[in-house]
Formats: sequence, structure tokens, C-alpha cells
Amino acid sequence: MKRIVVIRLFLSFLFLAVLPAMAEVPTAEQVQTWTKEKVATFLQKYNLAYDEHDQALAQKAAEYQELAKDNAHYFGAKVNEFVDKAKEHLQKDQQASVHVDNIVADIRHRLRRLELQGALSRDNVDQSLEHVRRQLTQKKWITASHWHKIQKDIQAAFVPAEAVDHAWYQRILKPSPSKSGSQSLDRWLNNVRTHLAQLRVLTEDQVNQVVQQLRQAVTIHNLNKVASPHWYERLYHRLEKNANLSRSQLEDVKEVLSKQVSGFKVFASDYLGDKKDQATTWLDELHHQCDKAMVTTSGWMNDLLEGLGIRKKQGLLDHLNSGNHEKKKPRHAPLIPFSRS
Repeated sequence: MKRIVVIRLFLSFLFLAVLPAMAEVPTAEQVQTWTKEKVATFLQKYNLAYDEHDQALAQKAAEYQELAKDNAHYFGAKVNEFVDKAKEHLQKDQQASVHVDNIVADIRHRLRRLELQGALSRDNVDQSLEHVRRQLTQKKWITASHWHKIQKDIQAAFVPAEAVDHAWYQRILKPSPSKSGSQSLDRWLNNVRTHLAQLRVLTEDQVNQVVQQLRQAVTIHNLNKVASPHWYERLYHRLEKNANLSRSQLEDVKEVLSKQVSGFKVFASDYLGDKKDQATTWLDELHHQCDKAMVTTSGWMNDLLEGLGIRKKQGLLDHLNSGNHEKKKPRHAPLIPFSRS
């Protein structure tokens, strides 16, 4: 009986602890009741282009929030499956298991960025995780055999880049989902394509051209620029040039894209998360243990900050190192340039 009471108390505490975090994500219905100032804050948070004189801003913000929720169905399955397997391997190594949650958070962040760029191929995943492997093996936090199992999971989960059909828009037209590294992004683009086709003002070739230009535009490295005023300006210029759209057609396309892209931006921003916040969590954990292993921790932090693309914070590093560590250039996975025509 006491055990049941303890379990109930624990579950009640857990619910109360989780409830505030759940409340941080507004529903579409809540957004519609927001004041004009709060709606503007929401749009500015995601750097979304908007007209401050638009009387329907709250309604549009609610639509973006609802679309963001729907977009979650297109992304994450393959990444989560791989990350869960990697976590199992890491937990089997005594040293790696101490930091497993933060190591996994780093791996997940790297793969989600590749996924949003439509670049979740075997080669890109292997290259992106090479930095993680190098640091873990250097610090002897994982055995070669356990990393080899992670490597086998990479081989099984992701297809080689050369196996991808580069005529991606042809795959989009097929009813079955693509198995390429751009599978998740293709699904979202396929949904956008459906909305464009429903306009009934574009030829099939024009629809394909719009989707092709959109793909290039949303896969730029700096996600924050997506759906900004300048970003739309560049996209619409490319659409006029490459899709040969009339003024009337372009206006119809703008209405679809502004809604769909804004929903994508809200989702992608929350899905990817704040890399600096993730890094700080890992940073704090490692700093807490630096008294026991000053040299090991200091080296790990330098490599971690380099891999996450964050500039070294001089005051903190002066406390941990001698200041003589050699600076290295960060490595990044190959990106799809937006400037390509």
C-alpha cells in the first residue's frame, strides 16, 4: 500500500514538473487570443516576414503554429531511430555513459541539421560524427568495438550520397516516400507541391521549378534567414527568372509559400533547438567534474566548443587551461548553397 502511495506521489510530482514546460508551447487557439504586441513578438522570435498593419496577423500566426505541429510528422523518425541505437552503444562504455545524455544531444543536433538540409546521407552523417568519434576515442571514453557498432548502424540506416537520384523532384511525384538522405525534406516539399498544384494556375513544369527553387532556398546553412524579408525577396526573384511566372501567378504562389514556409520555419527552429543552450548544458556538466580530471576535461571542452561552432569564452577557458591549446578550424558537413542557379 505504501508503495502505491509513493508511486502516486512521484507521478504527481512528475506531472507538475512537466506541466510548465508543456505550457511554453502555445496552441493555435491560444495564439489567436494574443494581443497585437504578443503576436509581433512571436513572429520576431522566428524572424518571420510580416506586415505590421495586417489585421489578420493573429490568425496567420495561429496557422503557422498549426502547420509547425503538422510538419513534425515529416521529420525525426530516422534520426530518432539511429540516436536510440547509438545511445545503447554509448551506455555500454563506462566513461561515455557518464556524459551519454549530452553526447547524444550533440549527435541528435548534428543529424537534425543534416535532415533539415535534405543531406542525411551516409557520407554526411559519417563526416559529421567523425568529430564525435575522434574525441571519444582520444579520451578513451568508448572502445573501438562499440564505435564500430555505431559505424555499422550508420551503414545500415543511411544510403550513400552517390545512390541518391539527383532528379529529386521526380521522386517527389511518386506516391511512395523516398529512401534517400532527403526523405524527410522531400515529404514536406511534396506537401507544398500539392498546395501549389491546387492553385490550378501553374503548369506542371512551373510547379516543379517552384519546388526546386524552394528546396535550394530552405536548405541554406543559416536557418534563421529562412522566411525573412530578404530571403523572400531573393526567392521570388529566382522564381520570376527560373519558373517564368507572370505577376498574377507569382502573387498566388506567394500566398501559398508565405504560409507553408513560415510553418516550416517555426517547426525547424524548435526542432533544431538552440545549439548554444545545448552546449552550455554539456559545458556545465564537464566543468563540474574538472577538479577530478582537469587535463581531460579541459581538452574535451576545447574540442567540444570547436565542434559545436561556438567561440571560446576566454574567462572560462582561462580557469580550465593554460591558454596554450592550438586553435583548430571547425569542420562542417557539406551544405547545399542557396546561390546556386
